[in-house]
Amino acid sequence: MNKAVRLLLVMMLTLIGGGLVSAQGDPPPLAAVTNEQLTFYGFGGGPRVVAQEGGTPFTNLVWSPDGQHLAFLTYGDGGGWRLMLTDRGGAPPVMLSSSASYMPPTFSADGSRVIYAIESPDAITQGGDGIPRMPMRVVSQELRPDAPTEPLGTFDFGVGCGGGSPFPMDAIYNMEAGFGGRALTLVRTEFGILHSLDCAGGGLGLLDLDTGESATLAADVSRVRLSPDGRQAAAVRGGSLVIFNLANRDSRSIGVSVAPDQIAWGDNSTIFYSVRTLVGAPLPLSSEEAQALAANLGLSADNIPQYNVAIYRVDLGGGQDSSVYNGPGWAVGRMFASQGSLYFSVIPNGEGWVEAIASGSIDFSDPRSYIQEQRAVSVTLLRIPLGGGSAVEVASGMGRVALHPSGR
Repeated sequence: MNKAVRLLLVMMLTLIGGGLVSAQGDPPPLAAVTNEQLTFYGFGGGPRVVAQEGGTPFTNLVWSPDGQHLAFLTYGDGGGWRLMLTDRGGAPPVMLSSSASYMPPTFSADGSRVIYAIESPDAITQGGDGIPRMPMRVVSQELRPDAPTEPLGTFDFGVGCGGGSPFPMDAIYNMEAGFGGRALTLVRTEFGILHSLDCAGGGLGLLDLDTGESATLAADVSRVRLSPDGRQAAAVRGGSLVIFNLANRDSRSIGVSVAPDQIAWGDNSTIFYSVRTLVGAPLPLSSEEAQALAANLGLSADNIPQYNVAIYRVDLGGGQDSSVYNGPGWAVGRMFASQGSLYFSVIPNGEGWVEAIASGSIDFSDPRSYIQEQRAVSVTLLRIPLGGGSAVEVASGMGRVALHPSGR
């Protein structure tokens, strides 16, 4: 198992549990992970539990274009990523492949085949820039476990990512928004397959399905999102947005007021972007909380940062971007527009985490105490009307949300 896979698995394993779904707002049809369970919401008849996580979390939930199937990844007991499949009715998931990479799966246009990437760890080479690279093979497969794979093409992929954090809030951020907020991209379009260029979610390539070869669209972007019509891709480049026209591969920059973190399309001409700002003062702690942190984790009271998050709307046709949300939070995780509202997940600052430590509800003698730490930090899903208004809480503890195509 290479370094990047080991690190991602560690991050994922800290993301189990966290809260109960509230009844303050009905979500659109979607799949999510709640209380270590893959659960469907918004299809009538209340939440439907599809599967229970078995020690390793579910990640990269992706619906087929026709909305009939959901693919996702989990990590096998003997190692290696497993590509799993269920259907809209919530049938028991089946394993389609035990050799998938940790990049998200995607589907053919008619939803009859799943498309995914396979690593080539035995073919790692040192690139001219000093970054190790390996071929990533892209294949398609019919939606049954015994189906053979069809090769679609290959692209070079940078590996060797590393780093970590003592804060469980960062682990949730990694799961909600990708490692360091830079989610990996692998998505089919009518122009080819868009993909990341390295394990840190950097760069953007386009794999031509006619030739099986990939062309680099940009090496310096991240956080790629495909437009609702599938003809444009938005990404973050430094402190600005960049929009790619996939038909002719042209790009243009969009100036924004603040450096974006996460992005989402409202419609084909509107983008929402989140920002996170470090608050000057550390998280305020009681004396009991400070003592518990020092005793259990060796952290001092002034070592726990806190953040504020905001969301802005920008019209790609021009004009000033406008603020639509501002509040406390470690980061915004996922954002998507559905049924006249913008939905977004907020990862809280560490208040619940330090309270749990101080109360003694976390057993640090347990090798898996990081799971208990994670359960003290719960993602909140909120929504704001696209026309403006106040944020309303939809659910607490609903993570890794994947919107069903019928909800768009």
